[in-house]
Amino acid sequence: MAWDASYTPRRWRPLKARTHNHAIAISISTLLTTLGASAHTTNSVSTAAINAHHKKYDIRVKYPQFVSSNSATKRLNSEIKTRVEKEIYNGVKRLSFNDVVETETPRSYITSTYDISLNSPRFVSLSIGFQGYTAGAVKSDGWSVSINEFKASGQPITLGSLFKPNEPISEILSTLCFQSLTSLTNESSLEILEKATEPRESSFKDFSLSKKGILFDFDLSKIGGSDGYGTAEALIPYSKLREFLKPEFVPKTVQPLTEAPLNSTNLAEQLAIIRIASYSNWMSLNTDDAHAYRQRGVWYKRINRPSAADADFARAKELESANDISSPPATTTTTTTTTEGDPQKSE
Repeated sequence: MAWDASYTPRRWRPLKARTHNHAIAISISTLLTTLGASAHTTNSVSTAAINAHHKKYDIRVKYPQFVSSNSATKRLNSEIKTRVEKEIYNGVKRLSFNDVVETETPRSYITSTYDISLNSPRFVSLSIGFQGYTAGAVKSDGWSVSINEFKASGQPITLGSLFKPNEPISEILSTLCFQSLTSLTNESSLEILEKATEPRESSFKDFSLSKKGILFDFDLSKIGGSDGYGTAEALIPYSKLREFLKPEFVPKTVQPLTEAPLNSTNLAEQLAIIRIASYSNWMSLNTDDAHAYRQRGVWYKRINRPSAADADFARAKELESANDISSPPATTTTTTTTTEGDPQKSE
């Protein structure tokens, strides 16, 4: 069936807040002193607000409420409200608001905004981004929550809901998200980006649906690239994943692709070629990155291009030798190299 997503505002993505282990005795009913909906309504979505003034902090949080009298919508609205209240309650604890001096300024606060990336007759996908500041801190923190659901049943939409069974989804998403991240940021390191996109389901748990594709969120505090709060978004077009999606998640009208969609016939080769292109793109801006050369060589070997692989391994070794010469005296940990060109540590 075709998507019918009519509400697609600009996305706002905060980072996850820092975690503290302070126990705070505070009830949601005490915390949330005022609750009301704003006057404006856009495309059957109303903005509700929670405004609370505590002696040590302020709460100014907005969240969506869908305008409809049917039971499914009422259930969804109640779930959103409950989720927001829980995030406020946990945010106050994480940010240690009750530990600050009452008179300290600027005051501690939690604010929010939201994004409804998909609102179709069958599905809804939204995210709520929270920003929190603790009085006396150098900068603010943030975190976000996503709600992806089948409207009628209220069941969550998971990766298992989206994709056909028995498909190598983690490997596919790992390669495509890595490709996207290496083109978005040049301030991180490849090792960090590889770790963030490891082929396991937990790497891709933060996602939302849009008209164009699936948006996977990666915390900038973990992958680098920014001193502020926010996330890097890897957009994977539905058209790229068409063969692997369940039929109900394949739009009738898809965005045109500049490259061929993935297919199961030669999937391994396609993924390898994408990886090679990703490393090459990274190396165009980081010409002395030995790790990039070595990893590209590994992927060249997978598609049976030994000459290209050997050239990359040789260049990686040259760069590593040059770095060893310019580095301080070595510690007790040394680095050796296997025949595959993968680094191994030995004591």
